[in-house]
Amino acid sequence: MTTAVQRNDRGDGVWARWVAANALGEMIGLGAATLLGVALTAGVTAAFGAQAPAAMMAVFVIGGTFEGAVIGVAQWTVLRQPLPELRLRQWLVATMIGAFIAWVLGSLPSTLMAMAPAAAAGSPAGANPLVELLLAAGLGLVAGPILGVGQAVVLRQHIPGSMGRWVLANGLAWAAGMPLIFLMAGSVPAAGITVGFAAFVLVGIGVVGAVVGAVHGLFLAGLLRAQTA
Repeated sequence: MTTAVQRNDRGDGVWARWVAANALGEMIGLGAATLLGVALTAGVTAAFGAQAPAAMMAVFVIGGTFEGAVIGVAQWTVLRQPLPELRLRQWLVATMIGAFIAWVLGSLPSTLMAMAPAAAAGSPAGANPLVELLLAAGLGLVAGPILGVGQAVVLRQHIPGSMGRWVLANGLAWAAGMPLIFLMAGSVPAAGITVGFAAFVLVGIGVVGAVVGAVHGLFLAGLLRAQTA
């Protein structure tokens, strides 16, 4: 099934709305997941001991799936105007599945490393910050397509030929956004969550969402313009 794209929205106005929707969606979805994870870390560690990394992985996967739900709804509120036949359930389910798989695969290596016997001996010296940011970009380049492939399957039903470009768009978008998340990761105060820290996390993740949305929003706007040309 191919959906006719509304000709009164050729992609120019979509980009700005898309950026705003992704910023708000990540602020709510990923922001809530992050704050929940920070809040539960001490209690989970005390309750589960050596199995705490696995328990925290479950917490973050659940939180990441919630993020996918929020982002799916936020993005659909923009897409429903140029793609009126796109159903919320289609986009929501695709986004949640992609988020779930990406969080599982993304969390698994660090969880296994944390549970390995060698981890008890202590962490090695900190890596070069530039190397960490490059690794973060690489992680985004891999995780982004996982997040986006389900959406791409749905999108190609409405915009023919869009699947490969949408997968690429998500890889590039998260390659840009993931280093910003890593920059924020070391900012947790020793006292735990404070009002200032919560505000910092929400604003920072909102910026991440805007950056990610700006990148794959350019691809989306281009796809819509091509469809209505």
